Amino acid sequence: MTQSNKPHSNDNEHFNAQIIDIALPDGLPLARHEGMVVFLDKGVVGDTVQAHIIQHKKNFSYGVVDSIVTPSADRIDPQCPYYSQCGGCVCQDLSYDKQLDVKRNYLKKTLKSIGNIDADILEPIVVEPSPSVFGYRNKISFSFGLDNGKPVIGLQQRVFPPGSDSPKVMRIPECPLFAGNTQEIATLTEQFFADKNYSVYDATSRKGYLRNLVIRHSKQTDDMQVSLYTMEGSIEGLDTLYQTMIEKVPAVKNFYHYINTHSYDSFGDYKVASHFGDSAISETCMELKLKVYPQTFMQPNTEMADLMYSTIKTWFEEIEPKSVLGLYCGSGAMELSVASVAKKVTGVDANPVNIVGAVENAAINEISNTSFINKTVEQFIKSNRKTPTLVLIDPPRNGISKPVRSAIATMGSEYICYMSCNAASMARDLASFQANGYTPLKVHAFDQFPHTGHCETLVLMQLQQDQ
Repeated sequence: MTQSNKPHSNDNEHFNAQIIDIALPDGLPLARHEGMVVFLDKGVVGDTVQAHIIQHKKNFSYGVVDSIVTPSADRIDPQCPYYSQCGGCVCQDLSYDKQLDVKRNYLKKTLKSIGNIDADILEPIVVEPSPSVFGYRNKISFSFGLDNGKPVIGLQQRVFPPGSDSPKVMRIPECPLFAGNTQEIATLTEQFFADKNYSVYDATSRKGYLRNLVIRHSKQTDDMQVSLYTMEGSIEGLDTLYQTMIEKVPAVKNFYHYINTHSYDSFGDYKVASHFGDSAISETCMELKLKVYPQTFMQPNTEMADLMYSTIKTWFEEIEPKSVLGLYCGSGAMELSVASVAKKVTGVDANPVNIVGAVENAAINEISNTSFINKTVEQFIKSNRKTPTLVLIDPPRNGISKPVRSAIATMGSEYICYMSCNAASMARDLASFQANGYTPLKVHAFDQFPHTGHCETLVLMQLQQDQ
């Protein structure tokens, strides 16, 4: 990025410019004014807008669009009525083909500039479109907010500039990205708490009680799973809420109340306060029958996960690895999907619920050459003395810790297969592997998250024999 030598103009200066890109993963429209990058609050690639600066930073500015002078040929009407306010989607007003182009260009730039991946590998990169552009998510996490002093269920509002304020929760009882109907479940939950004296959790003060309502849905079985997250304490009458819920929404198969006293809304291994109905719901992926608990990690777009795992299996069939080590394996769906093309597959995950599910799923599908270990990857790496043919990695969004990167890079495995929804952290990790003798062979991307700033990317690397 080249910074202009021209002094910054005063805030509130109006200007006309064309939006030239969407800055991923945050999804902010990007224009240039006086040689300086300006991130805007709205707009799509190709729009010519009139805007004004509201805040200058050292190397960029933030601006607000006053009007669209000439709309882009790729501009479309968003399907969701809450799009302009909700902080979830970032490009629902951009044609889907153009969304794929933006993501493809971002991946190429990021993997080249940070990951040092050769342009010849990146040039033919494919971003597979999602089979479903709406209704693709199998899980949604609502937050509790307040409306006239009463608890309401919704999603966090968009904040601009990013980080300038704590996002408020606005009442949005349904989302067109989610595969199931949440309206009835959210309404019944709101009504249950309307006349009760329970406070709503505030992330800034870290005070309050009601936190999240998380709903899962299986397209294959239509089963739904509902989980309520609160701070410490019990709730009387939840059995009545569950009975009402299954009468109104028969697809609901279970209801969990979890205690989450952390300062963040990350759904790990939390204490179960109460539970009603079945222990899990059923899902199918790659023809595998899977049990899904509330704390089970699964890819949020099941149809796209099927395509991703099919691609991985095809790659592995060409390699024929004797042994596969899956790190951050979740409930083992990816490891189980490749078990037929390897002699031995081992999965490692820190969440005990994931490991219980993985072992059960192996038994359900009569797969006998897998084992699953409940340890953090850091713990496992310290004690591991075996060198698998291939290391399969699907880490959290922030990527792999430095000790794990170093251990994998020097383990001596012939192949590394890395999957991530964060191109920047992935590129950083891949650069470390390349520095230790690994060469990228294939890069393939999957748009698991249409209308958002995220994309799943899969990279296969091989250790050079002369290392």
